[in-house]
Amino acid sequence: MGRWDGIADAVVREDYARGMTSAADRHRRWSLHRAIEWSRNHPQRALAILAVPALAGGSAAATCAEDVGTAVVGLIALLAAITAAYFALPGYVEWTKQQAARPKVSIGFERFDSTSGATQPIEDEEITVESHTLQLRVIVKNEGTATLRFAILNVLVDAECELEVLDHKGKQHYALPWPGRNDEIVPGRTTDVRFTAAERDFPPGNHFLYHIEIKVPRPGDWPVLVALDGSPPPGARGRLVIHSTEQTSLIGRS
Repeated sequence: MGRWDGIADAVVREDYARGMTSAADRHRRWSLHRAIEWSRNHPQRALAILAVPALAGGSAAATCAEDVGTAVVGLIALLAAITAAYFALPGYVEWTKQQAARPKVSIGFERFDSTSGATQPIEDEEITVESHTLQLRVIVKNEGTATLRFAILNVLVDAECELEVLDHKGKQHYALPWPGRNDEIVPGRTTDVRFTAAERDFPPGNHFLYHIEIKVPRPGDWPVLVALDGSPPPGARGRLVIHSTEQTSLIGRS
């Protein structure tokens, strides 16, 4: 190892003899010492690099050592950058995918018979019933690439209607016992409403079914709003109008 120490000392003595004490000179000596450190750890490679110039004399050997030192420092920096990129790339790719992933939720309706289990798709935003009662299935779909988290599903009807949840308790879908007020069910005005609530995450690639029974107080048009909100926004909205033609009210009968 004495050969490398001798080269370093020769270069330092030469620098001081020339009066080179600038920042550039100090960087030059720092690069050289980095090369010496590398040479100590890899003596065979260093000897192969310096064998020919070292035979030419101390000054030539020192100059060669300086060049090698600069090259080694650059190589070390390059390898460090490549290594950092190699280990950081998978995390960056995953982070990019997560940023691009979004839920895409939609709401649909089916007419539902709780006795037979039969269903009938509702294609339009209005359904005509010849009675005051409608059993309804609400279908939530997430066709996106991310989960809608911390979501709340509400089914809202006019406060004059009766609203009952037909789902089992395990679904955690409940009808609230008190009325509320809403400015979406009838656009442009605030309406007293009855509503249900269900809380859960909605992961992609799944359908989620909720079942309710609505009784309207008299013939007419009765709006239904399904509001789904979560993170990230926006959620979804589903609208339906129940057009009842029954002339006798069922609400209040025993």
